[in-house]
Amino acid sequence: VKQIFDMYQKGYGYTSIAKYLNNKGVLSPYEYKKASGSKFVCGLVTSSKSYWNRDTIAKILKDEVYIGNLVQGKTRNLSYKNHKSIPVPKEDWIIVEKTHEPIIDMETWLAVSHKFQGRVKPKSSGKIHFFSQKVYCAECKKVFHHSVSKSGNGNVFHYLGCSTVKKGAPLCDNRFAIRMDYLEQFILEEINQYIKAYHDSDILTNQF
Repeated sequence: VKQIFDMYQKGYGYTSIAKYLNNKGVLSPYEYKKASGSKFVCGLVTSSKSYWNRDTIAKILKDEVYIGNLVQGKTRNLSYKNHKSIPVPKEDWIIVEKTHEPIIDMETWLAVSHKFQGRVKPKSSGKIHFFSQKVYCAECKKVFHHSVSKSGNGNVFHYLGCSTVKKGAPLCDNRFAIRMDYLEQFILEEINQYIKAYHDSDILTNQF
């Protein structure tokens, strides 16, 4: 945990830290629990082995348990009949300070928190892109995720790439990414080929 905070302070991103820990053979939290004899079962683990990934790193860097605080009430059930968990706003969490020995000192915690506040996130239009949940990895069968890259001259390009690789877990070697505008053009060309092959102007004229 201390190394994760130290690396993040030095400028390493979530994925870089996850890859480093995986390459070093450091057990992920789930694998550590299994090795310690815990019967804990995580529904998010879909393979025979769990690896470090960017989501786990982000969760650790934001968990107040490492500065000695007890945090409860992050989720709640929809009802006493429906046990599906839903997130609770942070202002409604139950936080008790200094319940145990901290792993991370307050100076480090505040420095990392300050970096979070400085992270610039792109504004969302509220729209789901056309290829969402439609493009999958040929190797691990996981959905391709959207990412954005900005060139030196200011041009912005949108890409789709394997979500497994993006998270930093060594479960897939497919590092191929495709520009969304290229994919869109390819699909339009395929549609036009079908139109040329099956278009019948006489049928369309009679129907409309």
